[in-house]
Amino acid sequence: YSWTAHGLALRTYQTRSSTGNGRDLERPKVVRCAGTGQYVMWVRGTGEGNTPQLAAVAVSSSPTGSFSYVGNISDPFHTVDPGNPNIEEGYQFADATLFQDPASSRAFVYWRTRVNSHHTGFRAMELTDDCTNVRRESDHQLFQTANREAPAVFHAR
Repeated sequence: YSWTAHGLALRTYQTRSSTGNGRDLERPKVVRCAGTGQYVMWVRGTGEGNTPQLAAVAVSSSPTGSFSYVGNISDPFHTVDPGNPNIEEGYQFADATLFQDPASSRAFVYWRTRVNSHHTGFRAMELTDDCTNVRRESDHQLFQTANREAPAVFHAR
């Protein structure tokens, strides 16, 4: 391979954020958002003891970065869809992937959550037009078990 260094794509937090997340970032996923033309990254921030499992979203005009966090810049880590009717505090975020449908350009996030026995498992939600949040009405539990890791979503003709 002939790799070219393009610099740091997204900075970590060298001090603890208020949620304890961000010193380690893992499993970043990027889509080119059809609604804005920007590249949008969803990434998991890991806290001490691997909990809580929270998401951060960042944007860039280039797929190689540099990406800037969206939302609370001092602590951009959050649950997915806080205030939803299934679990008020929102879903924890782990083992995720993004998928953009080539036919419709709609983007989706798929992830594993271990919040409670009724609304845990592997979930999917459509992203908003700017790809930085989810559409609450699209919330769907694909599998009840939370033991799904490294999802791969693909388009079949």
